[in-house]
Amino acid sequence: MKILILALSGIGDALMFTPALRLLRESQPAAQIDALVMFKGTKEIYQTNPNLNSVIRFDFLKEGAVKSLKFVLGLRKKYDATINVYPSNRKEYNVINFLLGAKQRAVLNI
Repeated sequence: MKILILALSGIGDALMFTPALRLLRESQPAAQIDALVMFKGTKEIYQTNPNLNSVIRFDFLKEGAVKSLKFVLGLRKKYDATINVYPSNRKEYNVINFLLGAKQRAVLNI
């Protein structure tokens, strides 16, 4: 199973989600678990996390709508599941989650 964590918010939210990553890895030890982040600091925190296979950084704010859409569509249907974490009520984050096209999508408010 390939799982993409959408950790598009900042460092604090990424740190708060770290225990959930451990639990996810324990429940899915064979899964490829990647994270999509927007900020450099979040990538720096997650790239040393042993529960993640890789961290993908894309600055949606800097790149603009067209490049962002192309980037997201380039990831479309490459993951079996996506998990949208803090703050999951942002419509932009939910649109990205939808456009990724995973068969299973989760929104977490932990």
